[in-house]
Amino acid sequence: MKRMILLLTGVALALSANAQVFNHLSLGIGAGLDGTSFELGVPLGGHVQLRAGYGTAFGLGYTLSGNDGIRLPEHPDMDDSPEVNVPLKLSLARNDARILFNIYPSRRAAFHFTFGTYLGAGSFFKGEILNLPSDYNNVGLEMGDYIIKAKNNKIRTELRAFGVGSPGFAVQPYAGLGFGRPVRTDRRVTFSFDLGAAYQGLPSLWALGRKSDGKEAYVDVSNNKEIDIKEVVDEYGKYMNFLPIINFHLYVRLF
Repeated sequence: MKRMILLLTGVALALSANAQVFNHLSLGIGAGLDGTSFELGVPLGGHVQLRAGYGTAFGLGYTLSGNDGIRLPEHPDMDDSPEVNVPLKLSLARNDARILFNIYPSRRAAFHFTFGTYLGAGSFFKGEILNLPSDYNNVGLEMGDYIIKAKNNKIRTELRAFGVGSPGFAVQPYAGLGFGRPVRTDRRVTFSFDLGAAYQGLPSLWALGRKSDGKEAYVDVSNNKEIDIKEVVDEYGKYMNFLPIINFHLYVRLF
């Protein structure tokens, strides 16, 4: 215990003696494949800078309708039912915090390696099946205590990926490289470019279900035999294990 206290005391003294640790702060805004992000940047010495922020895709999307929509049986409980086209609304769903460390080979270098993680709910794509025939409001798929069926002629779904986290909270490690420093003492405004990938793991399909008491929650339906999409997820989901990320940031040094 005494050794640990001495070690922590030594680290604290070293940090306080280093004039480049937490002595500046930059505010940044950026955009890329990981959404629009807002970040704070601080130096941790001459070779490392910490970036902490939040990113969102703002739910941007597009609706496929007509022949580009989905063909479904008009009556889901009839084997010989005629089919109808219904619209499908697709939208981006990423909303996550991020903690990233830029590591610079030299004190003056703009080139850096970046390591860190994205933290969030795991949802990265939303789908809404719209204008369903009225039968879909009454007939559904039982998943434990929940039943998946339309409400007001609409079914909501999400694609989720949790990286190395657990269902409900995603931890997606990131590694990449780039150019630029969030904090520069000789410039008030700086730019940064990053290229890398975040590990998000095999995606799964979730649908909004309801209990008999009216409680709603998203339920994982990827392995359900009725829907039979596990083979599709296993085959094509492997290409989504890693999310490629390219982004640009503009930083303003506050002090």
